Amino acid sequence: MSKIRIGFVVNNLVVGGVSAVLINLCNQLNQTKYEVHLLVLSDDLEMEKIIPLSTHVNKFIFNYAFLDSYNLSSYLKSAFNQKVTSSRSAKVTAKIKELNLDILHFHTLPRQLVIGQLAQKESPNLKLVFTDHLLSISEGQYKKHQRILLTIALKRYYRSYHLIAVSKTVYNFIRQNSLNNKEFELLENSISINDYNRTDPITLDTPNKFIYVSRMNHHKGQNTLIEAWEKIKHPNKGKLILVGPDESNGKFFEMAKGDSSIEFSGSVSNVKDYLNNSTVAIFPSQKEGLPIALLEMMAYEFPIICSSIPELTSIISDKKEGLHFMLDDIDDLASKIIFAIKNKDKMILMGKNARSKVEDICRRNEPIAFHDSFYKTIL
Repeated sequence: MSKIRIGFVVNNLVVGGVSAVLINLCNQLNQTKYEVHLLVLSDDLEMEKIIPLSTHVNKFIFNYAFLDSYNLSSYLKSAFNQKVTSSRSAKVTAKIKELNLDILHFHTLPRQLVIGQLAQKESPNLKLVFTDHLLSISEGQYKKHQRILLTIALKRYYRSYHLIAVSKTVYNFIRQNSLNNKEFELLENSISINDYNRTDPITLDTPNKFIYVSRMNHHKGQNTLIEAWEKIKHPNKGKLILVGPDESNGKFFEMAKGDSSIEFSGSVSNVKDYLNNSTVAIFPSQKEGLPIALLEMMAYEFPIICSSIPELTSIISDKKEGLHFMLDDIDDLASKIIFAIKNKDKMILMGKNARSKVEDICRRNEPIAFHDSFYKTIL
């Protein structure tokens, strides 16, 4: 029997959860069953230094000209006028046609889904799949008319695709807004839980080290975190470790200038070393799916101080696995950090609850078996 020819499309392989999920999937798919191709739309391949891509995966790199504007009008324009995408994606769609794929599976942002729709015009039997890693419209994020228009655009992007959601929040959003009309399943992000174990247990005497692992940009909330941190004058405040590549053009470094209690690690290949030596995780994001970094932090028995977005609060229960603070509220975040400093015994218990929760999440999910079944269904 001939192999199933599958192509994965991703914007880049920067350090982050999407890259980790995709590289692991490419590496672990059965080589005797699948012929695997990876199409990367830019040359940022930093994650490969951490998780090398298997030699059986054929990789193609493109200099795709991403649209700079992410306003509502540009979303609508690219959704309803495919000419916007066709010229900049010509090399990508030509390669897809050349590979004669059975399945084209996207791990991108919604606007890149037009590439698959253009490719399907050339290859009508091509099956399109999109794994949605991010809640597109958070509660209260847009005015009512903007939400309606953006939902219309999303329906246009998703219409040709079989869908996979990485969290219950993303799954419910797609269902509630009727974005799916083909095969649609939930596969929560997960990690290999046995690979994440503390060698240095957190005790009442362990010095405070608060940590956040994420790309550094406005949507990830480092600005809110730095401002909250600088309000805290407690003598046992300890350290704040920010792990991840800078996408702020140095803005966050400037905000923290002169504060020796804030440490920037940049991109690291040994994130587990940082996790093993920290005590509390903070997640101040404005928008998420189900972050791999969150699961890793839970596995390391961290209590999680997280923003009040449903993508995080659906996983982290307030005062059980961690603490919630109002999104973008600097004072509220500062008060939760002070609570953690003053109540380390309670935080340690929350961290143990977080470990139990992530074990349960990962026990439910078998990514390779899931994808085998999903691909068989759509074919």
